[in-house]
Amino acid sequence: MRPRSLARDRGGPRLAFQLLIYPVVDQRRKTSTGSPHTASGVLTAEHMQWFTQQYLGPDGDRSDVRASPILGEMAGLPPAHIVTGGLDPLCEEGEQYAQRLRAAGVPATVARYERGFHGFFNLADHLPAARQASDDVCAVLRDALRGERPCS
Repeated sequence: MRPRSLARDRGGPRLAFQLLIYPVVDQRRKTSTGSPHTASGVLTAEHMQWFTQQYLGPDGDRSDVRASPILGEMAGLPPAHIVTGGLDPLCEEGEQYAQRLRAAGVPATVARYERGFHGFFNLADHLPAARQASDDVCAVLRDALRGERPCS
């Protein structure tokens, strides 16, 4: 997540597109264990706390936009396509990021795969929903990079 905002903010290369698959965009998250998005048990609140600790270290600032890009300025970022899974605790986080992008005038689409759990995208050889997600992502990315279809 950081390279896109750093590239924009530091005058780096212009990024054409954001393709985010169940992204972590808010390190301040409060995942409820009763949420339907935690039903799979693949990625738990305890796992997320551990990953956040590894990423930020003991003195890391969860509100720093480099750690929580959802808190940053969205205007001027490239269009985005965000894949979420209905059984993934990161589902709402990714969808909220898309809402923030749209509110700033940045085209953003979300594809929620209702039975998708965290990591399902990696199982395209085994799960029909993952195969569909992979095919969909390939089509969206191809079209976005060709400039044939704006993300909206």
